[in-house]
Amino acid sequence: MAALPALRTAANRLDGIICVDLRNATTIDDCAVGMLLGLAERTRAAGADLTTIAGGTVASRLRRLGVDTLVNLQE
Repeated sequence: MAALPALRTAANRLDGIICVDLRNATTIDDCAVGMLLGLAERTRAAGADLTTIAGGTVASRLRRLGVDTLVNLQE
């Protein structure tokens, strides 16, 4: 939740942003996952693909939710 405003700002300024680095995140909630999926949709609409870098429990949760089928998830 703490990072949600920054993620929303980045999504609103989508200007060549194609990578979200979540390596320092220790958890990810449903709101942040929703923002990530919305950003992925906007990125695709702009003709690019979104890459998300995550590790540990964040990467595991994104895989469990199937987010890795919609964004390029790297560890």
